[in-house]
Amino acid sequence: MTAWDSEKIINEEEYIINDTVKVIPTPGHTLTDVTVLVTSTQKELIALTGDLFEKYEDIENSNIWLEAGSEDKAQQVKNRLKVANIADWIVPGHGAKFRVTREIRHTLMKQIC
Repeated sequence: MTAWDSEKIINEEEYIINDTVKVIPTPGHTLTDVTVLVTSTQKELIALTGDLFEKYEDIENSNIWLEAGSEDKAQQVKNRLKVANIADWIVPGHGAKFRVTREIRHTLMKQIC
C-alpha cells in the first residue's frame, strides 16, 4: 500500500498512519467519507468526521444532516454511532468540537431503531 491509498481505506476497516493517527471509512454523507482518528497527548481520542456530523445540534435534530444530503442514510446513522462509541471528542464538518457523552451515544443508538 502506498503512503495514501484511498481505495484501500474505503474498502478496509482502517489505515494506520502512525501510533496516534489512523483513518477509518465512515460512508454515509458520501460513500467515500472517512474519519481521521487522533489520539491526543492526554490519551483522548479525537474524531475529525467531516460531514458525518454537520454540527453538535444534528445529534438531536437529524434534519440538519439529512438536509445536507446523504448518499446512504442507513450507513450514516450506523457510522455516527460507531464514531461516537469510540471517540472522546468529535470535530464535525461545520461546527465546534464537542465532547461525546453517554447521552449522545444513547440518542444516536435510538436513531438506529
